Amino acid sequence: MAGYQQFCPIARALDVLGERWTLLVVRELMMGERHFNGILRGIPRMSRTMLSARLKRLESAGLVQRNEGEYQLTKAGENLAPVLRELGHWALESDPRGLRKRTSVRRC
Repeated sequence: MAGYQQFCPIARALDVLGERWTLLVVRELMMGERHFNGILRGIPRMSRTMLSARLKRLESAGLVQRNEGEYQLTKAGENLAPVLRELGHWALESDPRGLRKRTSVRRC
């Protein structure tokens, strides 16, 4: 990944989190999943190869650690929880397709 290569903190965050599927992997870990296959079940359209790549990227960025076959968020990864919740709230309030009536951030 080339990245934005900018000093802007938002661009730097997107260098790590902006790839497709990445935030969904973080979501699964936030929800308590610890095993590769469990994460994959939570994101059914994601390939095993892509999940492996995303987990490695998150590990190298210091957001995820792997111990004895289990993945967990580091403190830095856990600090993303309020950001992701706010992103979910924003999506519910801003989505013109009316998803707000059918889902909630608590399910995520």
